[in-house]
Amino acid sequence: LDSSTFSGLISVGNLDLSNQRITVCEPDAFRGMSSLTSLNLADNSLETFTCTDQSIPLQKLNVARNSLFRFPIITLPTLNFLEVQNNAISEISGVDQGSQLVTLNISHNVLTNIDILGLFGKQLQSLDVSYNQLSA
Repeated sequence: LDSSTFSGLISVGNLDLSNQRITVCEPDAFRGMSSLTSLNLADNSLETFTCTDQSIPLQKLNVARNSLFRFPIITLPTLNFLEVQNNAISEISGVDQGSQLVTLNISHNVLTNIDILGLFGKQLQSLDVSYNQLSA
């Protein structure tokens, strides 16, 4: 998905691109989508995902069951629901310190440690880190 793929679709609020064999998603692929609140990129072949366009009011992002090896780089103040389960993520970095995440599913990855409070703050209400390699 390149930067011009969705240009002009300013009224689309829900975009489902799951199961499309997508391998690359440019950081500005959703630029100008000023109504986009829900994006589903699950079940593709993405190795990285970056979304830093703060004009996108994205609230829900699903990048589960891809080939992500690092935590998605997201600086969206409106994002409150993130699904990144069933990837190959070994560490969490690139998190916006102003994150408003309420729900995070990062199960079925290869995390060995995690500092949830330091990364996501006290607003997090639902967290699934099952099936990782966390140690006490």
